Amino acid sequence: MSTFFCTIASTAILSMETPARDAMMAEQGPVEMTTVILYGVCSLVLLGIGVYQTVSSPPAVRLAAATKPVRRGPRYPFLLSLFVAVFAARELDFHSRWTSMDILKTRFYVAPDISLMEKGVVLIVLTSIVIATLMVFYRYLPMVLDRCRSGRIEGILPVGGVLLVVFSKGIDSGMGALNRAGFNFGDSAPIFLGGMEEFSELLIPFFFLAMLVGSFRIKSEREEDVALEMTSGEETTSSSRLAA
Repeated sequence: MSTFFCTIASTAILSMETPARDAMMAEQGPVEMTTVILYGVCSLVLLGIGVYQTVSSPPAVRLAAATKPVRRGPRYPFLLSLFVAVFAARELDFHSRWTSMDILKTRFYVAPDISLMEKGVVLIVLTSIVIATLMVFYRYLPMVLDRCRSGRIEGILPVGGVLLVVFSKGIDSGMGALNRAGFNFGDSAPIFLGGMEEFSELLIPFFFLAMLVGSFRIKSEREEDVALEMTSGEETTSSSRLAA
């Protein structure tokens, strides 16, 4: 379904007039900014969930509630909020907007004209992001893989989101490599593939939001199941007493 959506949207972009198409697909244009806004909404909602669960918990368990809440909603909301915010920052090109050059390039760290202070701050930020990412995978990967193998939606959605990330970055890297190698695809192919990349990136925050909604629905269903089991147990006990 994601591939179908991206194909239809990219074909529609290809059929637009050049000025409108350029405005639609430009940096910080409607498609990119919609992606950023969706990331921001998801990150803020997760942050709000974490704050609410922490503040509303008894003082003795606030730390545990902040890191592993027992109420409805996703586990580790602060960690997920930071993780989603990194996606939004990457979409806004924060990796090159506030520094002398792209911090994801090796030459940033060996360039003699960049101060040690700037390199040190960047390394601290990147190290924090790497640690947060590893923590997300450590906390969620076994659960996600297990539920994906079981065909459950809370396992399928994260795997689908990762595949979309790989797909979008693969298009970008592949086109760049082929262009450097001298391949010429004409005018239409780069526009179509650029649309595929942008719209696949647009779908990623939708997957995050769907997982967020699903975490509430799933926990709600489990609470109802537990309540039904307790009610059934009480009825069985009462019946046994009456029979006795």
